[in-house]
Amino acid sequence: MCGLLVDGVPDWPQDTYTVGTQDDVMFFVFPQGGECLRLYFCTALDQRDRFAGPSGPMRFLETFRTLSAMPQAAAIGAGTPIGPCATLTGEDSWTDAPFAPGVALIGDAAGYNDPIIGEGLSLALRDVRILSNILLEANDWSPQRLAPYAAERRERMRRMRFTAALMASLFSEFGPEARERRARFGKRMRHGSDPQLMFALAAAAMGPDNIPAFAFEESMRAKVLD
Repeated sequence: MCGLLVDGVPDWPQDTYTVGTQDDVMFFVFPQGGECLRLYFCTALDQRDRFAGPSGPMRFLETFRTLSAMPQAAAIGAGTPIGPCATLTGEDSWTDAPFAPGVALIGDAAGYNDPIIGEGLSLALRDVRILSNILLEANDWSPQRLAPYAAERRERMRRMRFTAALMASLFSEFGPEARERRARFGKRMRHGSDPQLMFALAAAAMGPDNIPAFAFEESMRAKVLD
C-alpha cells in the first residue's frame, strides 16, 4: 500500500472520499482540507517497488491520471506532491496479552491492523478507553486485573483482521476473475438479494462490536467471494 499527500487539486470536493479498483490498482482519495488530498494505491505484492525512487511521486500521479473510473482523475494527476511517497507492506500484527507486570501496550505497539481499512486511530482510541476504565476502577493493576482488556482486544482485532482480509480479497485482487467477482458482489448488494451481505464489511464503519457475529465467520467470506 503506497500513499502520497498532494496539494493543488481545487476540483476535488472536500466533502467526498472515494475507494475503487481499476486495472491493477485499488485506489483511495481522502480530502485533507483546502486543495489537499491524501492518495493511496494498493498493488500486488510483486509491485512493492512500483513507486519507489526519486521519480516515484510522478509515476504515482501519472497512474492516478489514467484512472477512467474517476472524472477528476486528470485534476488529481496534475496535483503537486507535498510529502513522501511511502510504501507499506500492509500486514497485521498482534499479541494475545498486550501487557506484563508494570507495562501495558496500546495502539500499534499492541499490534496493528492492515491499513487497507484505515482503522489505526480508532483502534488506538478504543484501547485507551478500555484500558483506562480498568485502571481507574481500582489500584490493582496486575496482569490478572488487566485480563478483560486482553480478552476484548483479542476478539476485536480478530474481527478487524477478518474484515481487512475480506476487503483485500474483494477489492485488491486483480485480473478478470477478480473483476467479475467484484461485479457479482456489487450486483447482489444493489439488489438486496441477501440481507446478510450488508454486514460483510460494515465493521470498518460501525465498529466490530456493533456487527452480528456471523459477519466474521468463514461462511460470510465464502458468500462474499462467491
